[in-house]
Amino acid sequence: LRSEIERIWQKGLHVIFDVDVKGALKLKEAYPDCSMSVFVKPPSMEVVRERLMSRGSETPQTLAIRMSRVEEELAYEPLFDKVLLNEVLATALSEAEILVATFLEVLPLPLEDGHSTAN
Repeated sequence: LRSEIERIWQKGLHVIFDVDVKGALKLKEAYPDCSMSVFVKPPSMEVVRERLMSRGSETPQTLAIRMSRVEEELAYEPLFDKVLLNEVLATALSEAEILVATFLEVLPLPLEDGHSTAN
């Protein structure tokens, strides 16, 4: 909810969302001046398949659905501000922390309408 985002901002805190690609783009559209979208990209479709299969929780049908969804979501990559390759989890986490810290260093304070004081 917009009201929840604004309540958190009023406390001087930042909001981080973990959402699907469509949700991320809607948030970016709603808060263009005070948000950064990060696309977390798998190294390959084969790695995605291996990761899903290693969990032991996928049936052939659910695996096919999940793989199709990943393929569809990969098409959204160019619409994001940053792309983070998730090849090695520890490396990806470190790179994510750097991206967020760098962004927050230059982040203008948001106004109630979701735009920044930089405008």
